[in-house]
Amino acid sequence: MNMLNNSRKTMVWKDIPVNDLNAPGGDSSVIMSFDHVNINTKYLKETIKFYEILGFINGPRPNFSFKGAWLYLDHNIHLMHSPYPQTAYIHLVEVSAETFTFSSGTIDHIAFRCNVKLLKETQNLLDDHKISYKYNRVLLSEGNNEKSDPPNAIDQLFIYDPNQIKVELNFRK
Repeated sequence: MNMLNNSRKTMVWKDIPVNDLNAPGGDSSVIMSFDHVNINTKYLKETIKFYEILGFINGPRPNFSFKGAWLYLDHNIHLMHSPYPQTAYIHLVEVSAETFTFSSGTIDHIAFRCNVKLLKETQNLLDDHKISYKYNRVLLSEGNNEKSDPPNAIDQLFIYDPNQIKVELNFRK
């Protein structure tokens, strides 16, 4: 069954019954969870440091023929007898200045769900490291707008890594 219409330059999903998409949660779901994002960088050391500030750990990575790093989150440790989590969420690949461009293509940003109790501490941490951020609050539904701290709010911090990739930090109640 061809699910994409390739008659034009852009690919468009045809009408597909929901049952054929293997909705999340079932044993037959193709996608189970987010795995990683790959970032090409000519600023390998600076990029590692940036994500370490956000709580990532520079951990083991296969012995590829090119330089890079795999960054892990320390609160997702699943492997016994290993100080590193099972999933490296950010893969960095060092590229030369000639092949590097400040471009995310069609990806606008990456987002992380953060510990809601650490919003102020995160702002202080970013300030301490002179990382500029933009603050935003999103209300998920109408109502409770008069409260200064509504239960349906997501507080957001928008920052840029050394490669000019927009990173969204979501502090959801």
